[in-house]
Amino acid sequence: MSPRRLSSVARAEPARSKPAESASDTRTACHAALTRDGRCLYVLPDDVEVPIVNCVAAVDDYFESLDADTRAAFEHIRSLALDVVPDAEQGTSYGMAALKYKGKPLLGFAAAKRHLSVFPFSAGVVDEVRDRLSGYELSKGTIRFTVDKPLEDDVIRDVVMLRMTEIVG
Repeated sequence: MSPRRLSSVARAEPARSKPAESASDTRTACHAALTRDGRCLYVLPDDVEVPIVNCVAAVDDYFESLDADTRAAFEHIRSLALDVVPDAEQGTSYGMAALKYKGKPLLGFAAAKRHLSVFPFSAGVVDEVRDRLSGYELSKGTIRFTVDKPLEDDVIRDVVMLRMTEIVG
């Protein structure tokens, strides 16, 4: 079997020749690998019929909808996260653009009118770095910051490492 490759640029249409027989017979493009330069890479055997949904580039699409400064801040955080967890996947979790690891949410991104947020999806992770985030607004599983006051790189790396450790158990 030779693999076929799809990029986030070329959207695939859902397979129509045979409906999935059960939920375990389907996969979505949301669970594809994200390359270091932010592109999606999907490798599937030719004989696998996969309905591919429109969340192919959820993080990329969300970032594209943001102003340039906000996009640059989130792209920097994503780059740091991918340095720590190169196998992270692009997708959505709890309705927001997110990186996932082993099918579980790793780090979410959301921009509001007055702040930006990253979501490590864990109150424990936020508590672990709380003492290094004085001056930032924190809540259960959320770290808020601004373009003018970005998070420090070492804090981002630690947040991602701690969350990955939680995921792998």
